[in-house]
Amino acid sequence: MTIILGPRRPTEPDTKLFDIEINTSNTVDVNAWRPFGEYQRAKFQWAWGIPAVAEVQIAKTHPMAELVMQCRRRIVSVVVHHNGLRWDGRVMAARYKGRPGQEIVTVSMVNNLIWQSSALAWPQPLFPRPEFQFPKHDIGFGPLDGVYKYFSAKNYTRMLSPVYAKLPIKYDVPSLPNLNNVSSVDNLLDYIADSTDDLVAVWARMTPLDELHKHHFSISDRAPIINAYRPGIDPDPGQVFNADSLGHLENIISWEGLEHFFYFLNPGNILGLANPNNWLKATKPCYVLDTVEKRDRRHMEWRTDGGNIIDVERYVTHPEGYQAIVGGKAPEIANNLIQMAINLLIQGAMSALQIGGAAPVVGDLFNDIFFAYNMFSDEDLKAELGRHALPERFADSTSAFSLDALAAGSSKLKEIGGQDTLKLTVLAGNAGYELGEDDGSGRRFKVGDIMTFTDTDFGTSVEQYVSAAEVEHTPGQQKVTTVTLGDDLNLRSGWDRVVEKIGMVAGGINAIANSTS
Repeated sequence: MTIILGPRRPTEPDTKLFDIEINTSNTVDVNAWRPFGEYQRAKFQWAWGIPAVAEVQIAKTHPMAELVMQCRRRIVSVVVHHNGLRWDGRVMAARYKGRPGQEIVTVSMVNNLIWQSSALAWPQPLFPRPEFQFPKHDIGFGPLDGVYKYFSAKNYTRMLSPVYAKLPIKYDVPSLPNLNNVSSVDNLLDYIADSTDDLVAVWARMTPLDELHKHHFSISDRAPIINAYRPGIDPDPGQVFNADSLGHLENIISWEGLEHFFYFLNPGNILGLANPNNWLKATKPCYVLDTVEKRDRRHMEWRTDGGNIIDVERYVTHPEGYQAIVGGKAPEIANNLIQMAINLLIQGAMSALQIGGAAPVVGDLFNDIFFAYNMFSDEDLKAELGRHALPERFADSTSAFSLDALAAGSSKLKEIGGQDTLKLTVLAGNAGYELGEDDGSGRRFKVGDIMTFTDTDFGTSVEQYVSAAEVEHTPGQQKVTTVTLGDDLNLRSGWDRVVEKIGMVAGGINAIANSTS
């Protein structure tokens, strides 16, 4: 849903230029940050869980025009502040067009979450060459925040990339159940299910990091973030998993909350490969990855009769199914057990019939027949729509009956269960709600906040989270903010198009090519 905030107030219009900083050094030197200067038009986007894009237009005679046009062979980093919110990323493309002497340069940028689509989760990151990878998969199990940081830290360390995980790990510790309330096995199973909402299991085999965690983030209240850190300029990020070489590996998942270390072929740091003074610290320009949770801001209500909405668009889609089938391959242990059971049956039958000789052995004939698929259903939606409802879809997952399949099935149910998206367009600087960090006014919101929209014509209200916010500005005019409430599939497909346009590869990986069964 996009909401446009209300009429302009001549005494309060936000016409200020974006506070844009640009780094003029290819090494992202902390001493090379400069004000970007004026622009002809600028648009910055904040998005929930996916890389956010931005675009700035300048004249070819602009002091920074030559710099941004060098983005093919240098890193051009950008930091922007808006009402206390931060946007940081890099220039991904630049184009100028027009009559000679009147060309306009269009600069396309992506925020630093692009790092997650630019690295693979290797089966064994400790072996920095792909020719030998053992075991077949790298497996992570635990809270989503910890698993996200586990795979990221190991693989960015493998490439010596300055991407550090924020510590400590965030996870919810379930409280013990009241045994007086556990009156049946069903009660106990319900408790176990509710207690493991934050737990995930992930199998990685050359999977892009963003795809590796995509399903889990889509059904959680968390989203990944990656922010640049400039020593001496930005506030200290606190403790981080700083592993600048394979000689120093830190156990970032600590269920006891203790800080402890282990070394790979380097006990006690006898080789001097790690500087203890740098442990848990960000001492160089780097990127800090973390997760954030949605906030409950349902008391902040957008109303069609409130006088502060200029334009509103609501888009509702019909469910494409109420159940999802997941799988294609059975867990390896299931295949092995089936083979053993059938071989034992054959041997038992031959013994009973007193048939001599060696019993035939069944190989993989019965593989992927039992427990190769499992089904996930939205029974409430099925009951509400009745027999005429569109029934089912297939969810891509290589193995059934696993936590990975659970994430794929739950994500598919959400995708096919219908969409209710709102878009509001508002003028920034009015008395209505405003995108930004909290300032004590109670009028600011940001991406990830759950808000309320009331359509007074229909007499209905919906509660949705802010999935994206975009602020556009032309100098001399008031900033315009577009707010999207709810999952906007067009927004995500738009990101795929942007990535394709700037010449990068994004999206899924062929699961069959990397399957090991």
